[in-house]
Amino acid sequence: MKKIMILTNNLNGGGAEKVLLTLLNHLSPIEYEIELALVFKTGVYLTSIPSHVKIRYIFDDNINASELISHQPEVIYETYLKNDCDVEIAFLEGNATKILSRSTNKVSKKIAWVHIDLNQEHYTKKIYANDEEELSAYTAFNQIVFVSNGALAGFELLFGNRLHERSIVVYNPIDTTDVLQKAKEALTARKDIITLCTVGRLAMQKGYANLIRAVNSLLQQGYDFNLWILGEGQLEQELKELCIKLKIEKHVTFWGFQTNPYKFMNAADVFVCSSRAEGLSLVIGEALALKKPVVSTKCSGPMEVLSAGKWGQLVEISQEGLYFGIKNYLDNPMSIPVLTNETMEIYNNFYGLDNYVDRIKKLIG
Repeated sequence: MKKIMILTNNLNGGGAEKVLLTLLNHLSPIEYEIELALVFKTGVYLTSIPSHVKIRYIFDDNINASELISHQPEVIYETYLKNDCDVEIAFLEGNATKILSRSTNKVSKKIAWVHIDLNQEHYTKKIYANDEEELSAYTAFNQIVFVSNGALAGFELLFGNRLHERSIVVYNPIDTTDVLQKAKEALTARKDIITLCTVGRLAMQKGYANLIRAVNSLLQQGYDFNLWILGEGQLEQELKELCIKLKIEKHVTFWGFQTNPYKFMNAADVFVCSSRAEGLSLVIGEALALKKPVVSTKCSGPMEVLSAGKWGQLVEISQEGLYFGIKNYLDNPMSIPVLTNETMEIYNNFYGLDNYVDRIKKLIG
């Protein structure tokens, strides 16, 4: 039986965390002994960890450990993570990757995951002295997994291609059966008019301020529709105050984090992604599975997923871009292509769960 340790930052309600739980649920405890380590004991998915997975935490959620992670990652590894596992995985860029790059396990295969286009959204630079130090951390890994070709291209634009030979692309999976089943659940929310839906962390990366301002412009021009925002994050109060300032709070509903976002997505008319950067965008894939029209900004992941506009509408990463994209849908809903039975095979090449699990097993060895 192979022993695997997976380190990630937390179990907050993002796409990477959802993918991790999917992976943990589909690696058999008969084949693998898995330990999940969290840098911070926080997140809405803490209660969703499968029972066969061992769990350890490095820091409580109320501890500021940024200085220690930045300057003494080897101390963290030796104190909390030292192990004799066959495989060590840093499942997220940033803290997890920096800490695990200091592993003293001489026999383990080491794998790092990159879930975002770091060239567009280099949020990890704050824990490294410079780009060279960050690149040096990745050299400690035998393989680096990117969730899209765009994420890989962004990495190489930022750091060069010195690690190209050890880099692979593995698209994140979607359990389509689970999505379709949960989408059938009754929704208590009222939906009287055309409704836009978006799902994600309320963070700068997701571009929600641009989306809200674009919605305001359309409402001012006489269009009548609502926007549902699902998710939580540090910008929640700021975004709510923006809606109040623009006097559109009756048209924008913040639903918070939802364990079942699919019933909301299924009830809505169109899905909108306003992100400034994405690695792949799991939630766009889920919207496609529900055969919803998608309006998305032209960041690398969505461009790849939507096949340069063949499966949805791509717009510029701006308030104006979102304005015109949503306006186009409102004026002519049929103008945006949606997933069909004929294109489902192409979709499964991106998101098929069985293909994903097979590739991960081969990667683990």
